[in-house]
Amino acid sequence: MPRSKSHEINTAHAVDRRQFLAAGAIGAAATIAAPAIVTASKTDTKTIVGEGDYRYEVEHAWPQLPDKFT
Repeated sequence: MPRSKSHEINTAHAVDRRQFLAAGAIGAAATIAAPAIVTASKTDTKTIVGEGDYRYEVEHAWPQLPDKFT
């Protein structure tokens, strides 16, 4: 019995077990690593941009406006 067109389309985009497990492992690793990544961004290290004589520290809280302007 010949295969239908819909069967050919479905098998063209089918995911095999190895691809499924690899994607699941990547997703699990990302979920486990997410808290460490968020915590790392909250450290007291200074963010420096630029090169050579043109290096600047990023200070997001500068300038602070008086309360009446916020």
